[in-house]
Amino acid sequence: MTKLEKVNTIPVSGESEEVIFDLPDSCQGQEWNFVKFTLPDDINWYGHFREKYFKGSFCQAVLPEKGIACIVSGGHGIIIDILKREKLIDIDIPRIVDIYADNETNTFYVSNWQSLHFIDEKLSVIKMPIPVTFTFDGILFKKVNRRKLYFEFEYPNTAYVKNHDYYIDLDTKEIKKSNL
Repeated sequence: MTKLEKVNTIPVSGESEEVIFDLPDSCQGQEWNFVKFTLPDDINWYGHFREKYFKGSFCQAVLPEKGIACIVSGGHGIIIDILKREKLIDIDIPRIVDIYADNETNTFYVSNWQSLHFIDEKLSVIKMPIPVTFTFDGILFKKVNRRKLYFEFEYPNTAYVKNHDYYIDLDTKEIKKSNL
């Protein structure tokens, strides 16, 4: 099984293969995140991922059956082929704050401050309509229970009042209100 591990120091040059995954546009700075990939045959390689929007922001998710990973570094997301060590797509969603991988449907879910998207098996990015009539901010995934991916968001200008009333049905890919 492939393992991903964020490392907090620059990998030692020459110990393992290193692949740089830079931004598709002009660089924004010199802040990087490093990920150690351990393949099923115990071979390691390191990915270097430049940050774009947020310094110190990082998250990762993997679909092991497909051999792909979604890496978000500084709010910029990419999907890579772990075995080929290649970028498959840059995710055209600004300021990503969270990701989740659903292994049953080979789908990534991506959130930013005000929208939710999923990335299907063909790597198409699809925006999900959020059925609320009020302003919200900062969507974060919290837990999965019985194929429901619960998330929270904040009401702006309310001293960080959080809403936990909604979830994504991972089978239908619909956002629904919880009956809790």
